[in-house]
Amino acid sequence: MRIGDYSKKILRIAIQKLPQATVKKFAILAGLIFFLLTFFAGDFGFIRIYRLHQKKAALQIHHKQLQAEILQLKQETYLLQNDPFYIEKIAREKYGLSRPDEKVYRFLPPQDSILSSP
Repeated sequence: MRIGDYSKKILRIAIQKLPQATVKKFAILAGLIFFLLTFFAGDFGFIRIYRLHQKKAALQIHHKQLQAEILQLKQETYLLQNDPFYIEKIAREKYGLSRPDEKVYRFLPPQDSILSSP
């Protein structure tokens, strides 16, 4: 008799000596543990799938925001290439440029309001 056959025989005798209720409880417990591990853990578990759905929704929102930003940048590019009034507006507001015949007045806040705080 080989060692493997001997261990199988001992296992079979041990199972036969256990009460049927204990074997059933063990089988139910093992099945429940298997079910929990299969459906709630691992790559295909409910928790992982739920998190992936949340991540997908967040990525879709981010994608829409990026598409809106791309559209806005394309519009600005078009205006910068084709609209001289828009170019003038940007030059005045962003870079502080003016025409040679214009005077630019800059108003500074009074010094008293800067030094005194309520």
